[in-house]
Amino acid sequence: MFYMEERYLNLLDKHAVNNLTTAEREELLNWVGDDPERSALLNDYKDILNANVRYVEEPVIDTDAAWLRMRYRINTDKQPLVKKLAFKQILARAAILAVLITGALFAYLQYSAPSELIVAADTGAPKDIVLPDGTKIHLAASSKLRYSRSFNKEGVREVVLDGEAFFDVKRDTLHPFIIETGYTKTQVLGTSFNVSAKAGRPVKVTVVTGKVSFMETGKIKNKVILTPGQSGTIIKGRDVQLTATNTTNFLFFKTGSLVFDDTPVSQVIDDILYAYNVQIAVKDSSVLKQHITASFKNQSIQEVKSVLEVLLNVKITGSGPVYFIERTN
Repeated sequence: MFYMEERYLNLLDKHAVNNLTTAEREELLNWVGDDPERSALLNDYKDILNANVRYVEEPVIDTDAAWLRMRYRINTDKQPLVKKLAFKQILARAAILAVLITGALFAYLQYSAPSELIVAADTGAPKDIVLPDGTKIHLAASSKLRYSRSFNKEGVREVVLDGEAFFDVKRDTLHPFIIETGYTKTQVLGTSFNVSAKAGRPVKVTVVTGKVSFMETGKIKNKVILTPGQSGTIIKGRDVQLTATNTTNFLFFKTGSLVFDDTPVSQVIDDILYAYNVQIAVKDSSVLKQHITASFKNQSIQEVKSVLEVLLNVKITGSGPVYFIERTN
């Protein structure tokens, strides 16, 4: 619909009664031009003229012409409303389009996203994680944790560990929490414990609170239940080995602390191997029968080595990752 100025309404009125000057007729025809709507309007007025509804010689009231003129005036007055409605329609269509695009993008991201999430801790930089169920995990440096994007949906709580991590599992008696490593399976309801599954080493689980089920994958008959202060170690193809554990030292990667209280050197060496990821060979087995009392906090392997040399009266050689302990003369 077009907008008509008062000037052209007046010209159409004069056209209907055949009262246009030559200049006015030319102006009106130029205004009509090739526009089909304006041409139709001109014909409407022309039909009224041909029907002799209104004459110049007899100026009676022509109701049809008056109504036609009123109709176009009404249309003219409504033009801003039409524009306003059109603008609202554009906004509505834009909103619908935005919803459709957002929905399509969401669907694309959902179906194109990987099915697993992987969290990795960089070398020398442990990482804290909170899973969707509220379970807290302290991931050791150079370790990885994988879990499904649908974790905790439909009651499934399962993760895969490569490396070492301390778990503080949110209790849920209806939905066990499962940790898979290369060849072991650990299952709990809600407890705190550590899992060490480093490449080339046995898998070791140590419990701080609660109870933990530990087994080699697929060998349910060999499953053991670990309680606080206990560790279970599995070498693939062998039964679980149970030991009492110093619950402070196995959290070295988390606390940076090692504490020994009249501890056999054999256990001291095991804890140092675990904490610093080194190898230690003892040339004189009598050294292993000694006991020491000492504590270390955020100290390097070189600093620990120097203290042990004094306490044990030994010489420790090597620059890592392999060290040798031998008696001094």
